[in-house]
Amino acid sequence: MFTAIPLRLQGPSSANGTGRVEVFYRGQWGTICDDIWNMNHVRVICRQLGFKYAVRALQGGQVPRGSGQIWLDDVRCSGSEQNLTSCSHLGWGNHNCQHHGDAGVECSSAEGYMMALMKQADFFYLFDSHARDSSGMPDPNGTAVVMKFDQEYVLKKRLLIENEGDKQAKLKKASEYKKIKQSEGTDSERQIRLQKLSESIKQKRSEETDSERQIRLEN
Repeated sequence: MFTAIPLRLQGPSSANGTGRVEVFYRGQWGTICDDIWNMNHVRVICRQLGFKYAVRALQGGQVPRGSGQIWLDDVRCSGSEQNLTSCSHLGWGNHNCQHHGDAGVECSSAEGYMMALMKQADFFYLFDSHARDSSGMPDPNGTAVVMKFDQEYVLKKRLLIENEGDKQAKLKKASEYKKIKQSEGTDSERQIRLQKLSESIKQKRSEETDSERQIRLEN
């Protein structure tokens, strides 16, 4: 059984769960090198600090640069550890980095949904921040999008449906406009009909319920 070494976050946003990670050892606070730094480390650190959610790993210019003692390097965590002391490393004080390579984390206790970029694509997925991975922590950083959580699947499916539905709605609207432009009558009469069509579409959109919108988008 390991005794947990105290941790703290340093930086202008540390009170909100974002900052440089420091460990307290032999009466002195020191930093951690960001070599092989990833979400497994963030899960462990956020868990130990009492935050609900692990948001992302911070490295390089994302981290306020520290000074003084550097305590840890090549820290390896599985993500399931209860504290950082249970993770392996090169040994206290053994390192080959400078403070421009300090490690940081972003944690959160906020409820609700988070937006996260899927790095292999040019669009966003919406992740449910209540969804958990196999180690019991949310993983909204988007490094790998898989069908692991029911809510993630539902939200992702809804976004894709809405994107496709909006495209179909625009095509339908363009077709109706084209019919009016090709209809009989003067230019002013056609312009009036186009204006009425536009107002009618806006009115219908403003009055429809969520379920009606879902049906429209799926058709």
